[in-house]
Amino acid sequence: MNLQTSNIKEKVITVIATVLGCLHLYTAVAGILPLYQHRSIHLCVMLVLGFLMWSPKKENAISKVAKVWNALMIAASVVVGVYMAVFYYDIQFRQGHPSTADVVMCVLLMIVVLDATRKKAGYPIFVITVIFCLYVLFGHYLNGTLRHAKLSTSIIVAQFFNTTGGVLASPIGITSTYIIIFIIFGAFLEVSGAGEFFNKIARTITKNSIGGPAKASVVASALMGTISGSTVANVAGTGAFTIPLMKKCGYDPEFAGAVEAAASMGGQILPPIMGSSIFIMAELTGVPYGQICIYALIPALLYFFAIYMSVHFEAVRRGLKPAVDEMVVNESIGKLLIEGIHYILAILVLIGSLVMGWTAQRAGMLSIAALVVLSWLRKETRITLLQIQKAIEKGTKGTIVMAIACAASGIIMGSISITSLGTKLSTFVHAISGGHMEIALVMTIVASIILGMGVVSVSAYIILAVLLAPVLESYGMPLLVAHLFIYFYGMASNITPPVALGSLTAAGISGGNFFKTSVKSMRLAFVAFLIPLIFAYDQKIMLMEGLGASVIPVVTAVAGVLAISSAFAGYFKVKLTILERCLFAVGGVMLFLPSAMISMIGLALALVGLWLHLMRARKLKTE
Repeated sequence: MNLQTSNIKEKVITVIATVLGCLHLYTAVAGILPLYQHRSIHLCVMLVLGFLMWSPKKENAISKVAKVWNALMIAASVVVGVYMAVFYYDIQFRQGHPSTADVVMCVLLMIVVLDATRKKAGYPIFVITVIFCLYVLFGHYLNGTLRHAKLSTSIIVAQFFNTTGGVLASPIGITSTYIIIFIIFGAFLEVSGAGEFFNKIARTITKNSIGGPAKASVVASALMGTISGSTVANVAGTGAFTIPLMKKCGYDPEFAGAVEAAASMGGQILPPIMGSSIFIMAELTGVPYGQICIYALIPALLYFFAIYMSVHFEAVRRGLKPAVDEMVVNESIGKLLIEGIHYILAILVLIGSLVMGWTAQRAGMLSIAALVVLSWLRKETRITLLQIQKAIEKGTKGTIVMAIACAASGIIMGSISITSLGTKLSTFVHAISGGHMEIALVMTIVASIILGMGVVSVSAYIILAVLLAPVLESYGMPLLVAHLFIYFYGMASNITPPVALGSLTAAGISGGNFFKTSVKSMRLAFVAFLIPLIFAYDQKIMLMEGLGASVIPVVTAVAGVLAISSAFAGYFKVKLTILERCLFAVGGVMLFLPSAMISMIGLALALVGLWLHLMRARKLKTE
């Protein structure tokens, strides 16, 4: 492709992305178009953008064929999009009795979505989606529990094309309303310099603390969670600065990468963004967005506290200095907060709007408006018209992968619905587990981690929600708790081998060994594996039973975090003995458990370990 053609292509992408972003900002205020029409326009334009932004890795004979095929996919996306947007009313009216054109367009839509999924969302979600499509078409040939009745063309087309129960199901609906607005809001924050502001805040807060760069990574990753809901994006955004500083401070490459990967994964479970999956969760569970944020807050904060303390004990063990020269910010925290007050106020507007009962869509739009207006109050922070256009373009582009993945997720949801696979799977798990919830939880954890590997966070959550959440509900687990349970473990796949995209990205930056980085990430993120098991049985830690009932469980959980973090680092005041580590580890885990008796025993064990350790540390000091 010559330079002139490339420039024309880039301009076309810029125009399409900006126009689509402006359309969504407008509908956030004025109200969306008819549901089917709104979703079809959003999806098909995203498909066009996805194909336009794709290019072959190598230039050869095969790549030429691939380019021709890609051009055909662009044309097909346009044709299908126009057909669906113009004839949306008639298409829905014909459900159950599709026309020949409906059948043809349904086939074209499935092909372009699958091809876009392969190119933009990755092979894991592509393969899973293809398997579900094959199951719909040929599942009636199977024997046993998984067999379903033969489905006619009319039923299949009605499910996947004539209604909003397939490709245009709730995932693409949420993407076309809430998620794109929040991603554009994040783009406005990023374009206006919020990332650097949060980085400075993190470095300033931790600059006088032992192991400061690693702690800055934890704090920065938590703050970046308000902008990016992607583990990989979080690692790339904050890790490019914090990982080299951690290495210079004295951490080995694997530990430096592990800290960044584990902390960045926390951005997926920390409100208010939570990888954008929180909007899907609100839709599927019927629980208000703000309520989910409240329930997920304490577990997420405990997770970041655990990583922070693990980093602290590791730094003390290594005798690391508080900071390195590159980390020092010669500005007070007060001055920094004043400089970035428009960022803080814009986020507060977002939270306040949601608390007041505004829809997430309008709250996001109001936050964008507040950020722009507040930035204009000072010349040095003023967001220009060019930055506004860039933010809209960047935000729209940032939604492409998610929109395509959500379309694939819609196919999966439609497949499960039309074949009653969810009910079959629940029966299967009950049969394997023998009715024991503990076995079902273990099966769910393993399945969540496996199904989440290499898959976009929103898609991973949707697949898990429609397949596994009903299974947990059948054991009596509250609906939202079941969804948060699978979500936590699905996100853990970002740091668990063999895929571990978060650890892989961090290892690429640190130059460390990928597998060692992944293992150390899992050690740091141990609490993320423990917390869902706790709230599966007792929801006090989630504030579901009121603040008063949650005080003691939260306090014991904090004590448990300290004990476990110290045990994993093998250090407190001095190096821990094997007995002290065992007492800290076992006592720490028991402190997390919902039983008051077990927590008291755990506290006793941890205190015995602490007493033995302090006595030994005092003796060593006097020698």
